[in-house]
Amino acid sequence: MKTKRIISLALVAVMLVSVMSFTGCDLLDQLLGSIPGGTTGKNTLKMEAEYTYLDDVDGAGLSDGTAGLAMIYGNGTDAQKEMWSNGYYVGYMYNYNTLITFEFNSSAATTATLTFRLACEQNDLVLQSGENLDILVNGEAQYFQWNITKSEMSEAMFYDYKLTVDLVEGANKIEIDVLKAIGSLIDYVNVVASDSSVELSWEPREDNPYRRDNEV
Repeated sequence: MKTKRIISLALVAVMLVSVMSFTGCDLLDQLLGSIPGGTTGKNTLKMEAEYTYLDDVDGAGLSDGTAGLAMIYGNGTDAQKEMWSNGYYVGYMYNYNTLITFEFNSSAATTATLTFRLACEQNDLVLQSGENLDILVNGEAQYFQWNITKSEMSEAMFYDYKLTVDLVEGANKIEIDVLKAIGSLIDYVNVVASDSSVELSWEPREDNPYRRDNEV
């Protein structure tokens, strides 16, 4: 009896260690996934618009010129994080052919779902490829027709718009080209590879908000 009890206790101990190890790994994954700017080493990648290369982008506001890092809207406050991912987004896009670029890497070729978190401050309208907005994935124009609702910049309401695309192994590029002055606002682009073994990664420019505020 004592021998059986000892064996049972040993088995319980092994099971507890296994569960704790799994939970620890799971918690680590969650912590890594919460890093601002997106995740790396996974098949899901969230890319914040304010962490893209903006230095040479000319947006031009309604009443004055707005370019580069000044196109980042928000201060990352807790209240703003409730409205916008990370508490920032990119706006002031009133120049024709304003181009916002997201560059990332994929460990293998795969199909993927792209989620664009977008808003607009001009009017209720239809976002349509080739008409007022172009989206290119690795240079290939994508077709879409999305209804979008007007909102003020200070209280911008963002909505998700999805596309299914093909990714190549190695470097990939998503370009959002604003063709007309419609007041487009971009929060982030999320990429989910259909193959769970694919690893997606990018290099976010996390110092952009600091550089904007400190005129570096």
